[in-house]
Amino acid sequence: MPHPSLFQPLQLGSITLPNRIIMAPLTRMRAGAGNVPTALNAKYYAQRATAGLIIAEGTAVSQQGQGYPNAPGIYTQEQLDGWKTVTEAVHSRGGRIFLQIAHNGRNSQSSFMPDGGPPVAPSAIPPTLPGFTSDGRQVPIETPRPLRLEDISPIVDSFTLASRKAIQGRLRRSRAASLQQPLDRSVPGRRIKHPVGRLRGFHRQSDALPS
Repeated sequence: MPHPSLFQPLQLGSITLPNRIIMAPLTRMRAGAGNVPTALNAKYYAQRATAGLIIAEGTAVSQQGQGYPNAPGIYTQEQLDGWKTVTEAVHSRGGRIFLQIAHNGRNSQSSFMPDGGPPVAPSAIPPTLPGFTSDGRQVPIETPRPLRLEDISPIVDSFTLASRKAIQGRLRRSRAASLQQPLDRSVPGRRIKHPVGRLRGFHRQSDALPS
């Protein structure tokens, strides 16, 4: 049986891709002030609109979820307006674009945090990636603060709100990437006091996401 060609169409749920070339998310750090996507982001993605599908770069669901300088977010109206400019540019060239919504978790740094404290994660396990400040300086990595139970619901809600904003911005669908550490099987989780509560929280997030 012959294998399908990369250039054959592919049905992905309700969306028909004209080919099977999918652009993976790549952190570009080209957003402007306030982590708002700019004309440069729009140009970058529009240039790649002939791919069957573009999965846009990891986009923070909250200020706490930021982790890279000039990486975009989708938790303010200004950011949503910036993403609308991006999607209009991609759609004008016949492209399709999904958004990867994310919380950087331990892969962040205190300069991104609203309260100036350490980044948060399920466990107090430092990241293996280099640390960067919000103004782009490389600094020693920090040990994250373990999440408390009361921290979980606001994070779950931020994914739901970000997904709704993504759909408002005509990004069609959202791919969720949660807190980095819990989905990284190479990192042992040490904080297992309330695993059921955490799982229920992530299940609630999935149920709440618009289809």
